[in-house]
Amino acid sequence: MNKIRLIALFLISAWLLQSCKKDTFTGTVGNPNIRLQAFIDGTVWTPIDTINTTLTYSAAAQTKLFFCQGTVAQKQVSMAIKLPTNSNTAGFTLGTYVVDATANTSLQYYTQQKNINGNYVFVPTGTTGPGSGSVTITAVDSVAKVITGYFNFISRKTNLDGSGNISSIEIHNITSGVFNKLPYTFTSN
Repeated sequence: MNKIRLIALFLISAWLLQSCKKDTFTGTVGNPNIRLQAFIDGTVWTPIDTINTTLTYSAAAQTKLFFCQGTVAQKQVSMAIKLPTNSNTAGFTLGTYVVDATANTSLQYYTQQKNINGNYVFVPTGTTGPGSGSVTITAVDSVAKVITGYFNFISRKTNLDGSGNISSIEIHNITSGVFNKLPYTFTSN
């Protein structure tokens, strides 16, 4: 009788362990003590407290949106990845997402400037065209709600003179961008 109980206990334990799956992939990119960092035109940029990271599932659109924005020293970087999915979970698909013309993946660099009303606002430094940047998600822990990966992109702005002729082109290189175990909030609507 003890053997039957032992076998039954073993089978129940195996079944319980199998049913407790989660969307978890762990990993670290670069320095594990840095949550978000990049080089903007060769200068290190590391926001510490001004980071907003969300993952939002839309049942109506059947999409999941990963959004991350960091700000420090009057500079702001944001990234967004929208995936078609019917999975209403706190996880996100691992992979490399290239900036595309459909805006499913977008990266943007902003600087703070004074507007005509005298208020400081963040304005884009240019545009990031298709193929000029990417975000790679390398690890997600959907239970702890942290995400890891890396990114890079080029922002380009064409300045025109009063006659509509090109007067200059500004290019900003955002390189070696990393995010390590960055906490995110998950919402579903």
